[in-house]
Amino acid sequence: MRIVPLVLCCLISIGCSDSSFYDQHGHSVELATSGEGWTVINYWAQWCEPCRHEIPELNRLHHADNGVRVLGVSFDGADTPAELGRQIGDMGIEFPVLDRDPAAELGRERPLGLPSSWLLNSAGEVVEQRLGPQTEAELLALITGYRNEGLAEASGN
Repeated sequence: MRIVPLVLCCLISIGCSDSSFYDQHGHSVELATSGEGWTVINYWAQWCEPCRHEIPELNRLHHADNGVRVLGVSFDGADTPAELGRQIGDMGIEFPVLDRDPAAELGRERPLGLPSSWLLNSAGEVVEQRLGPQTEAELLALITGYRNEGLAEASGN
């Protein structure tokens, strides 16, 4: 009978584990979206020159009304929110940046090269991984292809 409280405590602690993500402003961020939303998760670093060239493209994608959300991940991380804020400012990033790396939660290894972008469907599943700088047009074309594929599957084609 003494094992019941132990099992109960374990179950409660599992339910309380925090797998939530937060952005640089302290807002909660879910990796899955509702409806047909898509998410681009971009890994970047201050020392990565191709990352610096890619950021304006991702900023445009972030600001466009296209059903695509952009989230950033600082490859080198930051010890404090203030340090992360300085990194974001230095890079000119205008989209939300996660407070920690989502790779483990997504069942993925951290990327080995930068910049690296992951495309997530509305269920929060990685459907594509891209290495190297991406443009807004390239990412939108990729997403359009997946959307069209989904429409074809839904219609039985």
